[in-house]
Amino acid sequence: MAALSVGSGSAADLRMPVIKGPVVVPHFFTWSGCYVGGNLGYYRSQFDSRITFDDVPGGVDDPVPETYLNDPLTTKGFTGGGQVGCQYQVNHFVVGVEGDYNWTNRNSEERFYAPDPVGEPFDSVRQSVSMKSLYSVRGRVGLAEDRALVYVTAGWAGARFDHSFFLNDGGATGDPFANAGQYSYTSNGVVLGAGVQYALTDNWIIGAEFLHFSFGDAKYLPNSPAQFFPGCTSCGVGPWIGDHITLRQADEVRIRLDYKFGSWPFGY
Repeated sequence: MAALSVGSGSAADLRMPVIKGPVVVPHFFTWSGCYVGGNLGYYRSQFDSRITFDDVPGGVDDPVPETYLNDPLTTKGFTGGGQVGCQYQVNHFVVGVEGDYNWTNRNSEERFYAPDPVGEPFDSVRQSVSMKSLYSVRGRVGLAEDRALVYVTAGWAGARFDHSFFLNDGGATGDPFANAGQYSYTSNGVVLGAGVQYALTDNWIIGAEFLHFSFGDAKYLPNSPAQFFPGCTSCGVGPWIGDHITLRQADEVRIRLDYKFGSWPFGY
């Protein structure tokens, strides 16, 4: 019995030790964090306008009613810019805020000629509008599935554009009138949109989105010297007769590339 006891003890001492491997912690991607990026896309904007010419209906200069140019103007072309924002993920939901600025440089021009029936010179109007920039500050709410994100966005929007015009208003009594001007305007409005994004790595993210801008605040054209011509009180350009240029809306489709700076302390 003593021999068997000694033998079993020796066998126990010869057993191989159990070595545990390293604990593998699964890696989860998180949308939480701040980012900066750039975008390229295509846009289309629509303007309404009114420029009045000819004389007061039934006036001493011209018995025909006054005429005005009242047509939409459309600019469209490529756009590019940048965006910056921060967002936070809770389970599958992602909320955040983003600001962006995009440059545009396309213009639209129209001309109108109207001969007077009493043998006066031709009345003519030429105007053009040039879209310069679109920018916004928006909130974002999205649904994430690992590295894919679908979101909607809404917020405040702004735009800057230039408007120029040249008016030639003929008169039968020798008082032809010409007026011209070039002005820059900014408009405030709202923006709605939606988009999708995919994280190529923990930092680089690609995406595509659509934004619809809505404005509508009329910019009344400054007073012209026409108000000082007693026989031509409504010819020319001026706010008292409703002459204006109005940016109504704009649509933008763009692709984007963002770089995310890590994650917040309370990530996914």
